Amino acid sequence: MAGVAADTYTTVGYSSPSFTAGLRPAVLVVDFQLAFTDPRWPLGGLPLIHAARDRTAGLLRVAREKNVPVAACYTAYGSLADMPFWKVKPVRDEFFYGDPCTGMDPKIHDPRNFTYCKNAPSMFSRRR
Repeated sequence: MAGVAADTYTTVGYSSPSFTAGLRPAVLVVDFQLAFTDPRWPLGGLPLIHAARDRTAGLLRVAREKNVPVAACYTAYGSLADMPFWKVKPVRDEFFYGDPCTGMDPKIHDPRNFTYCKNAPSMFSRRR
């Protein structure tokens, strides 16, 4: 049965030719905004996130020394109507454009980064 499903997906286009890695690496940094990293906010006091942030900061130091581009994103919305339904109350209460919780963590942010706001769970998609 799994073979039939795989063939069906391939037939409608859910496959691609093989490809190779590009010639230049880049680092993509997702959601290291203050809401998740600063204990002043309800979601910001979690030790595993702090550890991930600190390890990412180390990676970014090396990337910047090697002139590897960095793209970073944070999450914010214009209104409750703009956001998908979140079961996480602090997101519904605080993740609005201009709220300090949407600022990038200073251990991560560098003004040379390409930094942008996303309004969907993925760094690669946007809600319309």
